[in-house]
Amino acid sequence: GGTIQGTIKSAGAKKPLAHAGACAYSSESEAYRCGYTNSNGEYTVNGLPTAKYVVYFFSTEGEYAYQYYKEVANEAEATKVAVTTGGTATAIDGQLHVSGRIAGTVTSASTTKALAGIEVCAFSSQETQQECTTSGASGEYVLNGLAPGTHKVEFRSGSQSYETQWFNAKASGSEATLVEVSEEATTEGIHAAMIAPGEIT
Repeated sequence: GGTIQGTIKSAGAKKPLAHAGACAYSSESEAYRCGYTNSNGEYTVNGLPTAKYVVYFFSTEGEYAYQYYKEVANEAEATKVAVTTGGTATAIDGQLHVSGRIAGTVTSASTTKALAGIEVCAFSSQETQQECTTSGASGEYVLNGLAPGTHKVEFRSGSQSYETQWFNAKASGSEATLVEVSEEATTEGIHAAMIAPGEIT
């Protein structure tokens, strides 16, 4: 098979990441292979049939956000890597950012009481889903593991007792207010007041 090689470093300090890995997958060849880094941050993925591959990088230690080649946060924007049997694609490198967080509180618009069990999801600005969590008993939530950059946040009720909304009180993702996330930081105050179907506010 073919081979993909490269180095994975931290984006900030540019230090090689010894506890990281890369996975390559292709819908055309249905192949999925991973390789892990050595102490110099170098990895190799072997045994790949001829195809174009999506490559993503991850860390097994520390709070780093996933990254797709070439330095993008989601698969939709990834640059595919062409591999041929017996050949090697080199310098397929990753630079992982320390992840950030989004936090807020979910309440009922009519009673202002805290709502538990509301699903909160972060999407990229292109609306690729990234991370989800559920609001706790006090209505609070924290979305972890987010790549630095802009995100959209969706609030939805699994029981359909409240209408789905996007931050900031918008009905669709295209209208959503973008939320900025920075490395190692928490963006707070991303709240939602949920409306029951047919309720007038």
